[in-house]
Amino acid sequence: MNKISLTALLISIILFSFFFLENTATIANNKMDLAILAETLQDEDVVIKEWSLHARKITPEMNSKEEINQFFKQLKKQFPEWDWTTKKSERHYEIKGELLNLSSQPYNETIHLRSSANKNKFETYITYEIKGYKWSKEAELFVSKIAKKKIDDIFRGNVTIFSCIKGEFSDRIEKALSRKANKFLTILDGEEIEALSEDSFVSVSAYTPLLGEVISNETNKMNLQLALRTEGLGARTTIVVGTPIITVEY
Repeated sequence: MNKISLTALLISIILFSFFFLENTATIANNKMDLAILAETLQDEDVVIKEWSLHARKITPEMNSKEEINQFFKQLKKQFPEWDWTTKKSERHYEIKGELLNLSSQPYNETIHLRSSANKNKFETYITYEIKGYKWSKEAELFVSKIAKKKIDDIFRGNVTIFSCIKGEFSDRIEKALSRKANKFLTILDGEEIEALSEDSFVSVSAYTPLLGEVISNETNKMNLQLALRTEGLGARTTIVVGTPIITVEY
């Protein structure tokens, strides 16, 4: 099976447009969703190779150049150590801020504002993203305390948060991939919504009450996706887990 990209995922969501994102609480049991997923994977001997948290929001209240410029001034005042770039035209506005953390647990932070003119108003959305490559107590503290405060400061209200982790099992697994996927569902108290199973690849979409963000319609809720892949005979198995959906290639 070819790798499934974020673009393909977004297209599939558009095709099934009866789904919508609920702005529910992004913390369950006083833990960020990302921390819950990381703890679950590490308990099952998964070595975390990459993790990300992506917050985004459409801001209908920011619909003029003056309001966008004022918001940009506030961002630069809040985050003076960040590197900021802007791209402007008559009908488009783009602001990007980046910060590279060079500690023993390196991660990148990005704020991105994109705005396009629609008639006499601008349609604007903002994203804040963190990407890291190791998960530790330091990373969990940063996500649950510092990053959460930044999200509150940037977005001021309800915001949709996507959390995703890539990992690799420390040992080769002998069980069928579907059995391993089902074990993760059991641990996370997940109810399967749909699944795809092949010899070397398994993907599952499910709902669990342990995670906050939800995609739903009148009859179904979904907030967990996981995918397991084995590249060949004797190869190690990789796993990607995301909530409410996976937002990276797998």
